[in-house]
Amino acid sequence: MKRQSDSMMAVVYAYGCGQPISGIDHLRVEHAKQRSMWDALVTAERTADRSQWDAARSDPDIDALVEQIDAVSSTIAEAVKSRRAERAKYRRKVDTPELDAKISEQAEMRRELRKTLWPMLAEWRKGNKDRIKAIETARRAASKKIRQCSGLYWGNYNRVSDDFEQGRRLAKKRGGFVRYSDPVHSDGVLTVQIQRTASGLGASFQELCSGAFSGLIIAPVNEHAFVPIITRGERKRLCRTTISMRVDAAGNRIELPLFLHRLPPAGSRIKSAQLTWRQEGERKRWQLALTCSYPSVEITHDGESACGIDIGWRKEADGSLLVATIANTSGDIDRLTVPAKWMTAMDQVERLQSYIDDDTIELARGRHNSVADLPDDLRAPLMGWRPKLGASHVDVSALHDAVRARIAAAQKGAPADVPADIRYWYDRYRHLSVWRDNKRAKLMRQRREHYRLYAKDICEKYALVAIEDFDLSEVARTKKRAPEDGENELHAAARAQRQRAALYEFRKELENQARKTGTEIVRVKKDKTTTTCHGKGHITGQIDRSRMVWTCEICGDVWDRDENAARNILDAAVGSARAPVKNAA
Repeated sequence: MKRQSDSMMAVVYAYGCGQPISGIDHLRVEHAKQRSMWDALVTAERTADRSQWDAARSDPDIDALVEQIDAVSSTIAEAVKSRRAERAKYRRKVDTPELDAKISEQAEMRRELRKTLWPMLAEWRKGNKDRIKAIETARRAASKKIRQCSGLYWGNYNRVSDDFEQGRRLAKKRGGFVRYSDPVHSDGVLTVQIQRTASGLGASFQELCSGAFSGLIIAPVNEHAFVPIITRGERKRLCRTTISMRVDAAGNRIELPLFLHRLPPAGSRIKSAQLTWRQEGERKRWQLALTCSYPSVEITHDGESACGIDIGWRKEADGSLLVATIANTSGDIDRLTVPAKWMTAMDQVERLQSYIDDDTIELARGRHNSVADLPDDLRAPLMGWRPKLGASHVDVSALHDAVRARIAAAQKGAPADVPADIRYWYDRYRHLSVWRDNKRAKLMRQRREHYRLYAKDICEKYALVAIEDFDLSEVARTKKRAPEDGENELHAAARAQRQRAALYEFRKELENQARKTGTEIVRVKKDKTTTTCHGKGHITGQIDRSRMVWTCEICGDVWDRDENAARNILDAAVGSARAPVKNAA
């Protein structure tokens, strides 16, 4: 989609869909073409990277350094292979101090060599811009040819191209590379872009309902569906309709039930529609997203108060999970928690996974001495397991698919030939995994709605919301705290709580609601917000993160560390805000 003017704003309206009524086969074919196009673009990207790498190695100094790195990598690979062979000999994890020391030493040497290599490559790029430009031109030409030969409907190949370029830029920024599509995951997107209709750019909602645009047709909705006085259940029944959407370049279509629970904004123009599906248990969850464009309206908040938010995760005594502590200009403190009931339900999800793992280990243990007697498709998934190993060493997906294929063949007249113990495992696995996946998906939706409603309440109350500016991706990757903090590795429960808190989800909902209400979000770049005494401004030496209440060793003030951090964040933001914020009191 083309970039729209600053006078227009875009919003995405998402609607739930039911299982397809017709056209699912055409969708599978188009989805397979999308995967093929993505993989071809990845191949072209890696070919360009290899060409640039080969060109850089024409420099003798760079080539010599790369040879050293390759030699060290080979040494590490041989040591790792020897360690695995030693463990396989005893069928358990054994101590190999000499090999471990060798691997650590060589890995450190490789890190130092790479630190020397990166500046040399940067210098080479500065002096060889023409060669790099020629390689990039060839890559773009190859990408264009891939797009033209993909056989995709133009809206779909545009989306694949846009997604690839976005992923490529992000990978380059992080020093990684774009991956090939994962054949295991069946999630996908179907796109219809609307350039122009008889009424102008995009299409109005009325045109989609009348069939004026053939790419997407929405059947009319009952006129009483949006009357304010009807009950929620009645509205849910009346808003049911169907959509018919174009799938491919040949004009084939897919038809699905649609739950049109709300209308797009009045006067908006619909620029594109995306039909998405993702696997949840044994079924797919379908959703239609309409990208609507309408004239932007400057929204100003009529409030005068502000708040500071300290986000994190902490298990409370009642079983709930504290996600955010909010301090406002009146001195009040509020807290956002994930309810204990939700936490208990998530515990059940983890228990279901443990039941699956226990059944898998029991099957592998019982079949360990007779695994060679099984057919190839049933034997291969179990070959990686050894006594004292976990369930992850069994290829559960491959075993499930093999049993499922045999059962499907039996329904067509072929002998099933599935041993009783494997069939019992298969039936248990299907029951527990569907239960687990459906429950987890339901809990994720509940948490997102909980965050949305709380973020809406905050943004309606406060004209300014301050939040500490730090990289949540770094927090997500952290498994050990910094050595200077003098603390141990985060235990498994703390890592699980971090994942359940989903801090990014809350921050995203906060930003979404701020755009709707005109609330200003201020990101505070201030160190030591937790350890700075709010009352006197003293920098304390507190390092024990397990204690919730700290005492300032300078002035003697006692404070909750999360409340203290929220107040420090608020003070730092109010001084940097564009407009003065008055005390709500």
